[in-house]
Amino acid sequence: MDVLRHIEALYGEDAVFQVLSARNAEIAARLQPELPLDRPLGERVQALVARLNEHGFDAAAGQEGEGWTFTQHNCPNLTVARHYAQLCAAELSLYTELLQVPVRRETRIACGQGRCHYRVG
Repeated sequence: MDVLRHIEALYGEDAVFQVLSARNAEIAARLQPELPLDRPLGERVQALVARLNEHGFDAAAGQEGEGWTFTQHNCPNLTVARHYAQLCAAELSLYTELLQVPVRRETRIACGQGRCHYRVG
C-alpha cells in the first residue's frame, strides 16, 4: 500500500489505476487460456472462482435463472481496497475481460458489506 501511496502522491490517482491495469493485463494473460470462449459461461465462471480461491477470496459461483453470479466472502487485498477504490474497479474490469461478458458488482467488502457479490452476463 505504501508504494501506491507514493505513486498517487507523485503522479496522481490515474497513475494508481494505470499500475493496477498493468497488473490486470499480466493476470489476464496468465488466466485467459483457462477461460476459453468456446466453454459455456458457467464453466468459465466456475474456473475463475477456482482461481480466486487459490488466492484467498473464499469465492463461490451460482446460477440464477439464465445468469450466473459469484460471491467473494474474503478479500485478501482489503487493506489496500479500503484506501484505493481503484483496486476494486480494476478487479471488476479484469473479471469482465476474462469472462468476455458484462460483470456487475452489487456489494463490496471494502465498503463495509459482508461480501463482494457479482452478477455475470
